[in-house]
Order: sequence, then C-alpha cells, then structure tokens
Amino acid sequence: MGVGADDVVSLLLPLVPQAFVALYGAQVVGVANPVNAMLSAAQLAEILRAAGTKVLVTVGPTAGAEIWDKVQAIRHELPLLKAVLVVGGAGQAGAGYEDFDALLAREPATHLLSGRMPRADDIAGYFHTGGTTGTPKLVRHTHANQVYQAWVLRLMGLAEPGRGVLFGLPLFHVGGALTQGLAGLANGGHLVVLSALGWRHPNAVRQVWRLVQRYRPVLFGGVPTVMAAALQVPVGDCDISSLRRASGGGSAIPVAVIEAYEKRLGLPVLEVYGMTETASVHTMGYPHMPRIAGTVGRALPYSRTRVVRIDADGRCTGDCLPDEIGVVAMAGPGVFSGY
Repeated sequence: MGVGADDVVSLLLPLVPQAFVALYGAQVVGVANPVNAMLSAAQLAEILRAAGTKVLVTVGPTAGAEIWDKVQAIRHELPLLKAVLVVGGAGQAGAGYEDFDALLAREPATHLLSGRMPRADDIAGYFHTGGTTGTPKLVRHTHANQVYQAWVLRLMGLAEPGRGVLFGLPLFHVGGALTQGLAGLANGGHLVVLSALGWRHPNAVRQVWRLVQRYRPVLFGGVPTVMAAALQVPVGDCDISSLRRASGGGSAIPVAVIEAYEKRLGLPVLEVYGMTETASVHTMGYPHMPRIAGTVGRALPYSRTRVVRIDADGRCTGDCLPDEIGVVAMAGPGVFSGY
C-alpha cells in the first residue's frame, strides 16, 4: 500500500478480528485512525478529510451494508485516498478496492513485517473525540502516550498476563483500543471478543456470567450502562469466583451500582476517569487503598491532576478548595500532543 510513517490508515469496522490487525498494524507502519461507523456519511467524510486518509479499511456489503453504503457515498470526497481495503471483500477487488483478507493471507502468521522502529514521539493514532460539545476533533496520540497506558494499567492491576478480558468496547474509543485492547494484549493477556456489535449484542449481557465462568477473567470492566445491565442477570449456578474486581468509566458510575457490585457480588469497583486527550485512564481508585464511591480516585503514577480556578481571560488563578467547583487540569505521560 506504500504507507509511510506519516500516512493515515482510517478504519470503519465493527469488532471483527481483522479490526485488531488493522488497528495495531497501521500504528506500526503509519498512523491509525479508527472512526465510529455509526456517524453520518457527512460526519465521516469530514473526519477522514481532516485526517488525510490515504488507506481506508472497511467491511464489504455482505458484512455490513450500511457501512458499505456510507463508504460508497464518501470515497470520492477524500482527495488523498489511494485504496480501500475490504474485509470480507472477495469479489470487490478492482477500481481502487483490495481484498483485505487476501492481502493478510500473504503475510507471515507469527510476526509483523514493517521495517520500521517507531520513536516515542512519533504519532501512532488519530482518535476522534465524541463531539459532545461540537464537531469531533482529531486527537494525536504518540507511541509514548499509548505505551504508558499499557504499562501503567499493568502496574495498577487492570491488565494481567495470561488473563482474558470480556471485550465489547468499540475500537474507535480509547477504552476499547487502549485500556482493554492494547493493555491486555501488550501484557500477555487475551481478548474474548463478544460479537461484532460488542456489548450492544443482546446475548452479550444476557450470557455475561456464563462467559465469566468459561473464560475466567479476573476483572469485569465496562461502561456504567453495561455494569448496571449485568446486575439484572441472575448469577444462578455460574462460577464467577475468578473475578477479583470490577472497573468502569466513560461516564459516572451510579453509587447504587457500585454498592450492588460490592454487596451482592463481593467485587470492589475501581472507578476510572480519563478522556481521549489523556489516552484513556488518567485517574482511578487504587486497588489496595480506601475508596469513596462516586469519586475517581487518584492520578496514575507519573501523572498529575489539579482542580483550578480559571479567570475570564483563561488564566489559572490557583487551586480550588474542597467542594469548590473548578476546571480539571491534567499532565503526564498519557496527555496528548495536540489536535
């Protein structure tokens, strides 16, 4: 494909195995840009143009017609696009399309051939923000940002060698790509991908405790809606004794949910706080220290957090007092290099 260190590979993919290969492979040779395929065609075109997409990896019409239709609608609006790689794309080759699976089959199964050794400050990925306060922005992650996340989550007990993770978070979100995905794989764990839809598949939550019994994870992690939904599923005779703790983030976990996990399931809940701009987790409840339900704990090692007053000119005028509302300021190895 001729992808170099500064070239962007964008991904419009559900949670299929090829999505992980494409994401982490793209970061080794160039810059990965996983994008939420549920956005409108107009939003997708805007993000991919801003990223400067050279190669687009997506699914063929048999695997995801809605995504495919969006690709057809926007591909000619991307001036730098050179190729579209199609997962499940047998028969789609030609006219700018390549069969991703056929290309992958030519590569060795045991290692990645890249010929490149990225530097710490090289850009690994462009992750778009949620767009809750405006048009989504592209956040630049360096390799150092992402390596820090994988390292520190092992240190904090959220990633362990030889252990599985029930994986259902989207790869366009840092919680999926980095907190569970990269941290799990880089630390010798494995990912149990629940479905192409992740936790959105109705059977994922419905069978959650049977999945725990079969795959024996030590951590149950997810967004608060998933954590709350899992509480509605009877444990029954399922053996969930492998679980040692639960963890959640992405939004505030209701205190009632935290208390239910601790009282009914005997699992301490480690609340995490972070964002795309901090390469995911920046603060969390420490496993072996006192925690207060409804709070997000302490800054991770080598990271810093302050709550400060900001005046009308945007200048910091000092730290807030307890119970005073202010602006959260964060610094550390996970903080991004800019938009």
